[in-house]
Amino acid sequence: MARTFYKNVPFEILIDGNSVEVVAAMKFTSTPYDPGISSGPAEICYPPEGGEIEDVEVETLFYPVKNGESPIDLDGQEWLKDLIVEHVSNDTLLDGLDWDDEP
Repeated sequence: MARTFYKNVPFEILIDGNSVEVVAAMKFTSTPYDPGISSGPAEICYPPEGGEIEDVEVETLFYPVKNGESPIDLDGQEWLKDLIVEHVSNDTLLDGLDWDDEP
């Protein structure tokens, strides 16, 4: 069963020739990942399954600041959202997700 997750992903972008660290608040859906079993007796082995990520989008992009966050206006900046989605790996999004409360 797919679930919706929200995750803040830090990365660097160039703004006016300067490297700036920003954080993207990402929203995506994913199914639980099961790595399967690939060694041992054949009767207990099965392939990996799940872990598919869909509907990835950038909800907010902000500069981390000392006492809060400073949002970056993304109106009309679909190219930037698409670039971020393209460069954030599935491993980055799946890393540390907690599936323990799965019904």
